[in-house]
Amino acid sequence: MLAAQFHALNSVKGLSDRADAPSFKRNLPIILLPSRLILFAVFQLFGAAIIWVVEGHFSYQQAGIFWPYTATGANVVTFALLHWAFKMEGLSVIDLYRFNKPTIRIDILTAVGVFIVAVPISFFPNGLLATLLFGNPGAVGPYMFGTMSPILAYLTVLLPLTIAFAEMPLYMGYILPRLGLRLRSCATAVLIVGFFLALQHCTLPLIIDLRFIIWRLGMFLPLAILFAVILNWRPRLIPYIMIGHALLDFAAVAMIVLASVH
Repeated sequence: MLAAQFHALNSVKGLSDRADAPSFKRNLPIILLPSRLILFAVFQLFGAAIIWVVEGHFSYQQAGIFWPYTATGANVVTFALLHWAFKMEGLSVIDLYRFNKPTIRIDILTAVGVFIVAVPISFFPNGLLATLLFGNPGAVGPYMFGTMSPILAYLTVLLPLTIAFAEMPLYMGYILPRLGLRLRSCATAVLIVGFFLALQHCTLPLIIDLRFIIWRLGMFLPLAILFAVILNWRPRLIPYIMIGHALLDFAAVAMIVLASVH
């Protein structure tokens, strides 16, 4: 029963057939849960160090404006971790990115339906929480969309191009099915993974303001739980969710370019 459940949760073929699958790297999914939360903070520190070298002053929060590069660096490391984790199991992370050809039509329609629901869920909590916490939905804008040189603004396109292969594959393709098996509870795994998917944004950027941190967590939590529920139900939708996620992040790139290019 447990092996069948794990097979249903995991879109990568072969792992559920291993005799040692339930105990194989049992703690690694738990260890990786906060990895991006930490990586974002560390890469922002690198950004602050670069500003210090170039401009002669150290400002951790000022470096937050370059959060797309913080995320890009974390995405590269995340992909490397995923490659290593799957290789340790005799698998390939590339299998997560493959479309399931026999069900491709229904999967496309399902994914479109998911994003019809997901888009308003991704935007509505943003303004509502900003108003409740700051009194003005525009108060958070300067933290997220400050000006940078045009070339740096255009290069933020690296964010959606790399995040598609890192964020959802880590949380939903690797951690979710293995944590469900580890905890023997799909529902618990969905809640934990959804929470950590939202929580990572508290350090992207890391602004030392409790209201901002709560805003970052709260604005992503409903969407993160939705994705965890959907991908627990249909793991084969991961490639479509990856594409949709990247497209949503292109909107952030557009806002950065508009703020920086006059």
